[in-house]
Amino acid sequence: MQLRQRGTEQPDINLTSLIDVVFLLLIFFMITTTFQHSTALKVALPEADSADEAQTPDTVLLTISVDGQFAIDDDILGSNDLDTVRAALASRWQQAEGATLVIHADADSAHRHVVTAMDAATAVGISSLSIAAERTDPASGRVADDTNQH
Repeated sequence: MQLRQRGTEQPDINLTSLIDVVFLLLIFFMITTTFQHSTALKVALPEADSADEAQTPDTVLLTISVDGQFAIDDDILGSNDLDTVRAALASRWQQAEGATLVIHADADSAHRHVVTAMDAATAVGISSLSIAAERTDPASGRVADDTNQH
């Protein structure tokens, strides 16, 4: 009886199908993921029918709460006077020069707080400014789920 000698050849693992599956999963998660930016202060944005969806990746977020508290990105400011807001904006603007300043003011916040934010932005030399609003559906009058800039 003649026995075949077993070879020392290693079995091949075909990685092509594994790589295909990983790429398909990557594409699936990229398409289905939504990115939502949360802030330190909770605000209810005003409604606007003509809100734009133009959002750039380079944004500095200035949030104004209903009680007049200011936050730049996620850093809550200690005071809401013009000098404090101007100094904080100048400090943050040095890091993100050329970005767009987006003001998220609560719909029930005092108008003077928005004016303070705009004055501070002008004093720092910020030329690109947007005010955030929620888009309303003109047909139903209901607020859409996404946040837009106006």
